[in-house]
Amino acid sequence: MRTALLANSLIIGSALAAGLTRELAPELYHSIAQEDGPLEWASFWAFLLAAGAAGWLAFRTRARGRLPWCEAGLSLLCLFIAMEEISWGQRLLGYQPPSYFLEHNFQQELNLHNLVDTGLRKLALTGLILGYGVALPLLLRVAPLRALALRLGVIAPPVALVPAFLSTGLLYRWYPIHLTGEFVEFMLGAGLLFAVLAQRPGREPRVGDRPIRVGAAAALVAGLGWISAEAGSRSPSDPELVAQAQLEVRALTDDLEALAAAQGRGFVPRCGIHKRFYSFARKYGVTLPEGNFSARSGDSDVRARYFLDPWNSPYWIRHKCQDGKHYAFVYSFGPDRRRNSSRTQVLGDDIGDLIDRAKSGGARRRPSSS
Repeated sequence: MRTALLANSLIIGSALAAGLTRELAPELYHSIAQEDGPLEWASFWAFLLAAGAAGWLAFRTRARGRLPWCEAGLSLLCLFIAMEEISWGQRLLGYQPPSYFLEHNFQQELNLHNLVDTGLRKLALTGLILGYGVALPLLLRVAPLRALALRLGVIAPPVALVPAFLSTGLLYRWYPIHLTGEFVEFMLGAGLLFAVLAQRPGREPRVGDRPIRVGAAAALVAGLGWISAEAGSRSPSDPELVAQAQLEVRALTDDLEALAAAQGRGFVPRCGIHKRFYSFARKYGVTLPEGNFSARSGDSDVRARYFLDPWNSPYWIRHKCQDGKHYAFVYSFGPDRRRNSSRTQVLGDDIGDLIDRAKSGGARRRPSSS
C-alpha cells in the first residue's frame, strides 16, 4: 500500500508541481518544460528504462519456455516513444532530416508522430493511457478474464496504478495550461516504467512490498533527465557557424522590413505569434524578397528553402505584446540547439535580431545577442 501510494503520488504530484510552477515562476516553468529541457529528457529516460525493463522481462519469460510477445511488444513501443521524444537524436546531433519531414512535419524534425493528424494522434495516446492503463487492469479483476490473460501471456499494469493512469488521461483531455502535453508524456513514461517493474512472470503484477524500487527508479529518471539537459546545453561553439547565423538572422529581419515597407503596413498579423519561420511564412503567406536570405545561407538550397540555421534547426520568429510594449525578433537556438531566450529577449547562446518597430509593430532594433 505504501509503494502504491508513493508511485501514484510521484506521477500525480508532478502535474500538480507543474501547475504551481506555472503560476509562481512562469519563466522557470517554460525552461523546464520546453524542448530539450529536463522534463523532455526525463520522459525519454522513463520510456527508455521501461523499454529495457520490458526487454529483460521478455528474456525471462522466454527462458521459462513461453513466447514473450506482449513483453517484447511493450519494449518496442516504449523504445519507439523514447526515440520519437528526442526526434531520433536529430537535435542532439544536429543532422539535417529528409526534406519530406522539413516540409510536412510542423516541427521540421525527424519524427513520425507529428506527421499524423492531430485528432488521430490525440485519440491514439488517449487510448493507450486509458485503455492499457485503466480499462485493462480493471477488466482483469474479473477472475475468468485474469485467468485468460495469464494463459495468453498478456501483461497489464497493476490495478494499484489506475489512479495515476486515469489522472494522466484526464489531464491530457483537459489540457489546462500550455505545454501540458509534455507533462502528460512524462507521467505516461513513469507509469509504464512502474508498471513494468511490477510484473511477475506467470503471476498477477504487484507494485511491490517496499517503496525503494519505485523511489530509486524515480530518482534515476529525474537525475538522468537533469544531467542530459545540462550536458546538451554545453555544446561547443564554432565561431564560423555563429557568424553565419548572425548574417542570416539579419538577412531575415532585413527581408521582413523590406516587405513591410513595400506593403505599407506591418507584417505581424496579431500579438503572441511564436512560430518556426517556415511555418510562419506558409501560414500567413509571407513571401520574402528574392536573394537576400538565400544569398547569405551558404550553398545549401535546403537550408534556404526551409529556413534552417547552420545547425539544421529552424529559425523562429516571435512577437510579444506585454505591458503596452511590443517585442519582435527572429532568432536561432544557436550552437546548443535549444531555446534559451525569453518571451521578450534573446538570451544565452541563441542568436537573434530584433525587428524595426516602425516596420513590424514590434520592438525597436537593439544589438543582437548571442
